[in-house]
Amino acid sequence: MAMEIMMEERTYEGIHAVPALVMGMMEASGVRKLIDDSCRKIDRRCFDLSPGMAVKAMVGTMVERGKTPLYRVEDYYSTAPTDLLFGRRVSNRSLSDTILAERLDTIFRLDTRKVQLESYKLLRDKYGLSTDRLFMDATNYTMFGMKYLERQLEFDLGLADEGIAPKESPIPAYGGNAKDGRNDLVQLNLSHIVDQSGIPLA
Repeated sequence: MAMEIMMEERTYEGIHAVPALVMGMMEASGVRKLIDDSCRKIDRRCFDLSPGMAVKAMVGTMVERGKTPLYRVEDYYSTAPTDLLFGRRVSNRSLSDTILAERLDTIFRLDTRKVQLESYKLLRDKYGLSTDRLFMDATNYTMFGMKYLERQLEFDLGLADEGIAPKESPIPAYGGNAKDGRNDLVQLNLSHIVDQSGIPLA
């Protein structure tokens, strides 16, 4: 009597909780849709994987692994239901580094700073974030090729900007010392102010 053995094969399909929550927030807040709508204004082609979905896929890997190379994104979602996460026609192969790079190229054709600000405002309005506090940070960069003596000569000839007199260091008194210790070179001081939602103001 022949015996027939029936084997049931089970395959895991899923994704970890933290990236799932973050990607869900991108959908619920409208950030992913904002990216796609912005990209459609400059490129009306239809893709299985949209630019917004590509960003969502990359963000999903970042919250758990940190910075992830594009060629590793496909592996990260090898057991994930990609059709449910990124579109019904999206397979694991749709998350290759080549396709992701093409979607990033489309995004970089946008005014990315404008899209970033619109995303911040969308999140602020969606979740009622308060913006009654401001935060500022500053840093400085050494400007190579313009030494202090050259700055002194400009000042002596009256070519330098008014109010910036050379001293022992080309950095104004309120600027502190250069981070790299090169006080003999001109320093570029940068300051950045954001509100409580992280929206840049100046």
